Amino acid sequence: MNVARPKLEATYKEVLEDFNTSKFARRYEMNLPPNSLHLVEAQQILLRLPEGGTLLDVGTGAGLIPHLLHKLGAKVISMDSRTTAGEEALDRLIQLGIQGHFVHVGEEPVPIQDESVDVVFAGNVIEHQIHSPKRFMEDLWRALKYEGHIVIDTKNAVDLKTRLKLLVGISNWPTLDGIFFHDFNFYHHKEYTLLELTELLKLSGFADVQGIALEVFFRKSLRRLGTLRAMGANHEDLSEFGTGFNFRHPYEYARLVLFAITYLFPNMRSDILAVGRKTRSP
Repeated sequence: MNVARPKLEATYKEVLEDFNTSKFARRYEMNLPPNSLHLVEAQQILLRLPEGGTLLDVGTGAGLIPHLLHKLGAKVISMDSRTTAGEEALDRLIQLGIQGHFVHVGEEPVPIQDESVDVVFAGNVIEHQIHSPKRFMEDLWRALKYEGHIVIDTKNAVDLKTRLKLLVGISNWPTLDGIFFHDFNFYHHKEYTLLELTELLKLSGFADVQGIALEVFFRKSLRRLGTLRAMGANHEDLSEFGTGFNFRHPYEYARLVLFAITYLFPNMRSDILAVGRKTRSP
């Protein structure tokens, strides 16, 4: 699909505002700032989605990407797990006219016909696969048409933020109280480097695999610093981020230096994305 950058950005702002003013966002006191990653994800999808094509969105999350592509004219199918995400976010998309399915991907088969979608997008899903990602990837492969594409992204396991935390003895994994009191681990099970993410697509049979490293974390301005526990699983005292430059906060000046480091060393960037094309059977 050919969508000009100004139209993409304007539609994204509309979608973001629509979400932040929704009953769902107000109920959970959510006010999402703009995220440059969303625009990159949308661009990568649009580059590979033909006019009139179908996008399969795996892992609805807040629903911004499926809503954005829907508003731009694509046919969108979105799915998420009741176990990990509940029902409200996907129900909201269904009310907007997007086809939705509740399925625990990786554990339950994707309820999509073989070779029926043009692009599969899985944003920040692969790291939540409890066991081998092989079954998950095979199911996405099955749903894709031949010459269709997969777009997949996740957190970079060795980003600069993680390296700095480890230097001062802070684990990159959830704190013990974040998992001890729950029967189900909602957090990450396997985090990937860019090399591993591209290798995952190659092992799954995809061709023309490309990898992109993106810095998202150090682009965000700090509005309020939570406690160190916020780096784990204590959601009651999380740091607050926004846009622009908060010149009153000393962290902001350090942030510019850290952002420059990620510019020079791409393997230290916060997020990684890989794209592949289906050309044969696995």
